[in-house]
Amino acid sequence: MNRQAFYPHLSVDCVLIGFDEEGLKILLVEKTHVESGHTGAISKLPGDLIYEDEELDAAARRILFDMTGMSSPHLEHFHTFGSPSRIKNPADREWVEASSGRKIGRLVTVAYMAMLRISTKLRKLMESHKTRWVPVDDLPELAFDHRDIIELALERIRSAVKKEPALIYDMLPSKFTALQRRRLNEEIDGKSMDVRNFHKKIAARPYIVQLDEKEEGVAHRAARYYRFDRKIYNRLYCRDCRRAVRAHFLELPCAMLRRELFSFDRVRFVTHLMRTLIPMTEPAFIPEDYFGELAPSEIFGEDGPFEVDLGCGDGGFLLQMAAHYPERRFLGIERLLGRVRGVCSRAASRGLDNVKVCRVESRYFLEWLLRPGWISRLHYLFPDPWPKERHHKNRLIQDDFMPVLHRSLAAGGEFLFKTDHEEYFLWVLDRAERCGLFRRGNWEEGDFFYPKTDFQLQWESMGKPTYFARFIKRQ
Repeated sequence: MNRQAFYPHLSVDCVLIGFDEEGLKILLVEKTHVESGHTGAISKLPGDLIYEDEELDAAARRILFDMTGMSSPHLEHFHTFGSPSRIKNPADREWVEASSGRKIGRLVTVAYMAMLRISTKLRKLMESHKTRWVPVDDLPELAFDHRDIIELALERIRSAVKKEPALIYDMLPSKFTALQRRRLNEEIDGKSMDVRNFHKKIAARPYIVQLDEKEEGVAHRAARYYRFDRKIYNRLYCRDCRRAVRAHFLELPCAMLRRELFSFDRVRFVTHLMRTLIPMTEPAFIPEDYFGELAPSEIFGEDGPFEVDLGCGDGGFLLQMAAHYPERRFLGIERLLGRVRGVCSRAASRGLDNVKVCRVESRYFLEWLLRPGWISRLHYLFPDPWPKERHHKNRLIQDDFMPVLHRSLAAGGEFLFKTDHEEYFLWVLDRAERCGLFRRGNWEEGDFFYPKTDFQLQWESMGKPTYFARFIKRQ
């Protein structure tokens, strides 16, 4: 790309909020050359114009890397700033025009943010760039409307931490003291906390584990170290986990039992109940722990090509594939208990030892239960299209699901999709193209053995079309 390809009306700015022993800080970029008599600000957020053919997320990552050398933080878009008076100071306009080589009129910026801990490695990286960490309560004069951007980012962090307390631990060291934890809380909330009550709260939270280590080489009384246990947190408090577990018990008639499950305060009880509700005969697969990560070898007892059928239904497709490819291993995912029992019975009667069925919600299985990078082929055939617009949020294929799908596939793995609903088919194509994680593969009927489901046969007997696509994982 050359400098002539800059789009002069749209920019990206990144708010990096970090925490170290001194407190909460913002990363700023310094103006390299300051003329005598300069009246404008010499500090700003890492940001720049985007290229005309560049995606916004890609632009944010590029700008952050160019200005700071960082490529790892997860950037999240949080707001767009488009006031006509954003560049009211002529010095600010000259700054951006000099760096871009373009005349700038009205400039809209898309703001991204990231929360991170300021490590020694990160400090050394910043030394090689014209950047510095500045305390949030001691910000200098900033160019453009960057002070407003920072204030809104801090508000969003306060709101996010209240909804998801685990976010705060992304900014703390792997082992931290109660003082560090309290200081970060005070910095984010903007108010002091009662020390005695705070220590009681720390002790009462099961996901904060007390270590046998203490500070060394300090003049004051050595403080004890703690660590954040994410597995315990996910088991007890993660909303996605709660939602997934609840989905398993929609068929339970007992309201009292439902209330016990929905409280989600007894993990062992839930796991035990999951195992007892599902038939214990082969080929049902019942995980020992619904909150750990599994490898295919733990399911089948051996390695080999591993394929998954999401929403396997009555198992017609799954069992035909298992019979035709005895060298491969097939796992059917199905939420409804009656269907799981039916598939298990049919597989056992046919003597298929390369097929298993697990009763679990599809997204939960891919995102939380299965260890990433193992699936050679993932089949998703004729799912509920949820045709009404207000129900589109219920579809499995969403923008945020595509990275989960990509992560679950092995190198060169394939995602095969079929549907009778044209709008849902276009929906899937659009999200696969936008994410940039897959390439479209060729797929014609008869290219390889791929049995038709009962639903597809019924649908085609009525003279109606079937839409299908094959996506291959990009490296």
